[in-house]
Amino acid sequence: MRRLALTLLAVAGGVALAIGPASPAHAHATLESSVPAGSSVLDSAPTDIILDFDESVTAEAGGIRLIDASGAEIALGQPEQGDDATMLITPVPEIPDGPYVVAWQVVSQDGHPAAGAFTFQVGRGEVVDTRDLLASVLSGQAGDEAVGQLGTFTRLLTYVGIALGLGGAVFVVAIWPSASTRWSARRLVWFGWGLLLIGTIGTLLISGPYLTGRALDSALDPDVLRSVADARVIQMAAVRLVLVLLALPLLLRLGRGLSANAQLFGVVLGELVLGTMALAGHSGSGRWSAAGVVLDATHLGAMAVWLGGLALLVVMLVVTPAPVAPDEVLEDESEPAVARELAGGTVGAAAAPVDDRVEAVERFSSVGFVCVVALVVTGVAQTWRVLPGGLDDLTGTEYGRTLLVKLVFVAVLVGLGWFSRRLVRRRRFGQPLWRSVATEVVVAVVVLAVTAVLTGTSPAQATAQSRTVTATMVQGDLLADVSVIPARVGPNDLHLTFSPPGGTLNAIKEATARITLPSRTDIGAIPVELVPAGPNHYIASGVQVPFGGDWTLEVVATTAEDATVRLSTTVDIAE
Repeated sequence: MRRLALTLLAVAGGVALAIGPASPAHAHATLESSVPAGSSVLDSAPTDIILDFDESVTAEAGGIRLIDASGAEIALGQPEQGDDATMLITPVPEIPDGPYVVAWQVVSQDGHPAAGAFTFQVGRGEVVDTRDLLASVLSGQAGDEAVGQLGTFTRLLTYVGIALGLGGAVFVVAIWPSASTRWSARRLVWFGWGLLLIGTIGTLLISGPYLTGRALDSALDPDVLRSVADARVIQMAAVRLVLVLLALPLLLRLGRGLSANAQLFGVVLGELVLGTMALAGHSGSGRWSAAGVVLDATHLGAMAVWLGGLALLVVMLVVTPAPVAPDEVLEDESEPAVARELAGGTVGAAAAPVDDRVEAVERFSSVGFVCVVALVVTGVAQTWRVLPGGLDDLTGTEYGRTLLVKLVFVAVLVGLGWFSRRLVRRRRFGQPLWRSVATEVVVAVVVLAVTAVLTGTSPAQATAQSRTVTATMVQGDLLADVSVIPARVGPNDLHLTFSPPGGTLNAIKEATARITLPSRTDIGAIPVELVPAGPNHYIASGVQVPFGGDWTLEVVATTAEDATVRLSTTVDIAE
């Protein structure tokens, strides 16, 4: 009862920690508007570049860049916060007429980097096609691939460390207390503590180049570290490092037993560690962000207790004789060695009392079942929270597809857990149970690896914002390629490229366009203002699309031979 009271108190403390700092936001910052607007043509050069995002952002020096048509970068000042934390402003020096690319790299409220770019033109001369320049700038913002891989690896170390360190400690203190007297069990808990320490330090080091898009050799650059010091992922990692070090005295006393006060201190430290993990990721962003942090902390805690306990069981059931139920009495008592080896036990190994081991395995079976239920419930709730598009987001975004992979392995893990629980209920404690539990541990490591990848992937809200819908229209010998960005309700940019017979030698003289929504007869046609952007290339910026659905795009073009050609296609606009 005392342990139960301590656990409930710790959970209450974790919930209070989770609810307190959370605030509404969206997962990964998305640019909502800018001055100048993307693809706009200005009569005079802007004096400032203003970027307005859908959540609070921070940017270091160089977070906003301006590139001319030759690819040369124009020096800008330090971005400053605007009227609120969602806006960044940087002054622009005098620039001549011509096309430009604005590139931005910021840190989202959830501690992850966000980047993008758009074009604009100064002067009403011929509009220059800047698509190649824009693509080059965007590719340069992808960041160092090695940094991303190391970031995933440090997250994996952290998750495994939490499972073995926190979950293992819960196992030896509350589920199988006599296991704490064995070095094999304590060694696994120590190993988890070490992985958690290394993973946390790795997160602190890798976050600088990860958040700024720099190369790996900038990890120890003081300027880079100072520029991202306010990022939530850095702050939470620093707090977690202190908590991990504070747990060291508890580990040193683990073999001699922990007092009630020491146990209380330990569970509070554990809950705080879970809180730092939840607050540093996607959980602190998006709709119902406070609930998201609570769900993530609960999910991570259930994972730690379950997987840490499984790992300890694998070790303990190998180094001690397998538990023998009281009703499993051998008829021939002249073979004590067989009794000690029953179901694969190690002959001659010192063992805890049989009843103690049986009771511990059965107790963990019940605890594991509760953990699995908590994992399923919190996982479903969290999926609903970060993927409002449902099945479309699961299959149509990188985050959703990665989540599907995780769900498949989790389903396998739950099935193995059900089989292990069935073995326990049938009191088959030997090699069958060990093999089942060992298989669970292997699959669990795969789940943690996929989770580490998932944590660094933007949820559907962000990835869907940057999607591009393309289509090709054909009428006679005339082809027209169209792309709509981001193909969502709100402002959109449209690019239209014609391919008439003879190519640029037969230029399109004029083109007009409009969009209609056949499913809404109450909405009339919305005109699309096309601006020439090069030979047979037109653009339209800021086209306001009020509703999602399959919109019909109609284009009327006048060819060099003064022939009028009408083309149409369907454009899928998401909510």
